Amino acid sequence: MDREELPMLPRKIEGAIHRPLEAIDIEIIFRDAGPWWLFYTLLLCTGVRCDKLALLTYRNVDRQRGVLVVPEGRSGRIRQIPIVPDLLEQIPGDMPLDAPLFPTLYVDIEERSLFEEELNNNLAEPRNYLQGLLGAAGRPIASLYSFTISHNNLIQGHDLFDPDQLAILAHIARVTLRARRPVILN
Repeated sequence: MDREELPMLPRKIEGAIHRPLEAIDIEIIFRDAGPWWLFYTLLLCTGVRCDKLALLTYRNVDRQRGVLVVPEGRSGRIRQIPIVPDLLEQIPGDMPLDAPLFPTLYVDIEERSLFEEELNNNLAEPRNYLQGLLGAAGRPIASLYSFTISHNNLIQGHDLFDPDQLAILAHIARVTLRARRPVILN
């Protein structure tokens, strides 16, 4: 058996791939985000995981209340995440409700057979684009999950961004933090 015919393990990437994004990373990513600008922005501003965001349709965008409605796994629980009006305007409003927000990433969950593998393959494009942007700038690579980590750090008050970059994210962080506090009814 030739060496080329043997199964190979994936290459191990050194370093922390699921790392918080630093201010310079955010600047690099959003300067050249291109077709992935809305996807990256929603990841960072909402804290929704990339696999959940990839499965959303226009039905999940509630424009009247200004929220993104995200189903939570198999439990059927639903999260309603506030979106600032400026970001909401960036989401096309004239699409059919059943159309995916991100058609190239979307996987029909009715077809369960190869669902996770297909979703992971679809997410490779924005993941590789992100890593290419950071790599070209000489920055350590990061994953799509890094946006969620950075969002969570932001709403917990960690000082990751300078004041200019916080201008866009500050309102989102306050509203999201307020929305995530438990409500206690008497």
